[in-house]
Amino acid sequence: MVDSGAVRASDADRERVVEVLRESFAEGRLTPEEFHERVDLGYAAKTLAQLAELTADLPPSGGSGAVAPGSARYPAAPGPGVAVQRSYGSDVRRIWTPWASMTIVLSTIWLLTGNGISDYWPIWPVGVYGAVCAALTLSAWSGPRGRGRRR
Repeated sequence: MVDSGAVRASDADRERVVEVLRESFAEGRLTPEEFHERVDLGYAAKTLAQLAELTADLPPSGGSGAVAPGSARYPAAPGPGVAVQRSYGSDVRRIWTPWASMTIVLSTIWLLTGNGISDYWPIWPVGVYGAVCAALTLSAWSGPRGRGRRR
């Protein structure tokens, strides 16, 4: 019989652990250095035991906490045809974070090139991408999960 900790980890296992690390980092449980180190180790992990070590000192957050093979806290992979339930907040962050990054980079370039305020050229890519993000946010808000109920 094979020890469950010696079982080889899949890409999905690694991604679940990295998501737990991201949540813990966002909650302030990990320093940036610890977070980056653990993420690197998570992607390099070969076994479930190595993955379990990376989250052993972290409490469960939102029902998907530290991974330990065979434990109730180990987030199981959904079966085929099963929709993964995500929170509205994570959808919004996933949609708007790239837009914010792009806006900062383009605005910084604009400021460094010394153009006048009337010649704010980043408005075009920022505006178009912002409109796409707004549509995606509305779609996530009123999507099939029924989150769009107005109160």
